[in-house]
Amino acid sequence: QRSVLEQIMGEMDDETNLRILIAGDGRVPELRDLSLIISRYGVGDRASGVLGVVGPVRMAYGRSVGAVRFVATLMSEIVEEQFGLGA
Repeated sequence: QRSVLEQIMGEMDDETNLRILIAGDGRVPELRDLSLIISRYGVGDRASGVLGVVGPVRMAYGRSVGAVRFVATLMSEIVEEQFGLGA
């Protein structure tokens, strides 16, 4: 059985590389009191990860989404530099 996080990551939007899950979207009972904002970062299959924010259902989504996107972009740049793939 896949973990809850694996299921959520599998539903991530490939275009924006971001997933927002509010109160488990009614499908994940374990998250009914929480919200989750996650994003992938890295270099394709070579080195990648996921980072995010877990918070209450009533959080400042605009700020949290912006912060997650910003840090994911920075992390991707760092990974690219480490693998010598930077511009």
